[in-house]
Amino acid sequence: MNAGPSEAGTPKHSVQADWYVVATKPRSEGVAKLNLERQGYASFLPTINLKKRRRGQWALVTEPLFPGYLFVSLILGTDDPAPIRSTAGCVGLVRFGHTYTPVPA
Repeated sequence: MNAGPSEAGTPKHSVQADWYVVATKPRSEGVAKLNLERQGYASFLPTINLKKRRRGQWALVTEPLFPGYLFVSLILGTDDPAPIRSTAGCVGLVRFGHTYTPVPA
């Protein structure tokens, strides 16, 4: 299993930020992560390496640990979450009611 936030994208901030869950389109987690990082958001897509049968052969494949979701680091009030909804591969931030809830530490 790969762990740790992505170092490929440069985060917009270095102050205390919370991690939020982003819902992605089916099997588009990698596309969403790439496009979020291009926009300057720090994102994290946990993956797991599995052995699966492909065409009768065993193959080592890397899949998202949480299919359909990835994580993004934001400071609400400073960072604008609106562009995330229109990012290719993203559906939007997961929220409960009308509020975005950070991932508990």
